[in-house]
Amino acid sequence: MSFGPSAIVAGLVLTILEGIVVQQQRGPALPIHVVYGLLFVPAVFCVASSATLVIGTGLRVRTKMRWRLALTCGLAAAAAHLIVYQAMDKAGWRIGAPDAARRATMIVVTSLGALAAALAGGATLGYFLSRVVRPENS
Repeated sequence: MSFGPSAIVAGLVLTILEGIVVQQQRGPALPIHVVYGLLFVPAVFCVASSATLVIGTGLRVRTKMRWRLALTCGLAAAAAHLIVYQAMDKAGWRIGAPDAARRATMIVVTSLGALAAALAGGATLGYFLSRVVRPENS
C-alpha cells in the first residue's frame, strides 16, 4: 500500500506534464534530457518519500521522526537517480539524442536510475530503522 499508489500518481502526473512541456511545447524551451531530469528526479523523491512515510506510519514511528525518515529516504533516492542519470548522460546515453529511441535510452536510464533509487532509499530506511526501532525483547 505504500509504493503502488504513489508510483501510479507520479506516473499520471509525469504523463500530464510531458504532454504540456514536450508535446504542446507550453513550457520552457529546454532540451529533452534536461526536461527529463527536472521531471523525473522530483518524481522519484515524491514516490520514495511517500512510500517511506506510509512504512513509518505502519511501524508506529513517532510523527517527527517519520517525517525526517521520509525526507531523508526521498533525498537519498532522488540523489541516486540523479547520479545515475548524469553518469549515463556522460557515458553517451543521452535521453532525446539521435538514435536514443532505437537504443531505448529512456527505458535503460530510467530503469537503472530506479534501481539505484530503490537501493539508496532502502539502505537509508534500513540504517534508520536499525538505529531507532529496537526489538521488544532485547
